[in-house]
Amino acid sequence: MSAQRKFSAEDRIGLQGSPCTRCHGLGYAVYASTTTWRGGIGGAAMTSDVCSKCWGSGSTDPWPSHKEFEKMQKMIEAMT
Repeated sequence: MSAQRKFSAEDRIGLQGSPCTRCHGLGYAVYASTTTWRGGIGGAAMTSDVCSKCWGSGSTDPWPSHKEFEKMQKMIEAMT
């Protein structure tokens, strides 16, 4: 990991946290956005989005995914 990436990871997750192995503590990753319906390569465009392993936390302790968050929100609404 480069010094710049290490500094960025320490800013996001603190000195005590362990960085995510997929995004190296950045909280986002680059994905191919032009795959074909069979899963093959359809183009060369890339897009960045929230890391699919840590869900943006940047650490090995992930935040809840959008699906988990929606479930929690529905449970809270059902209790009130």
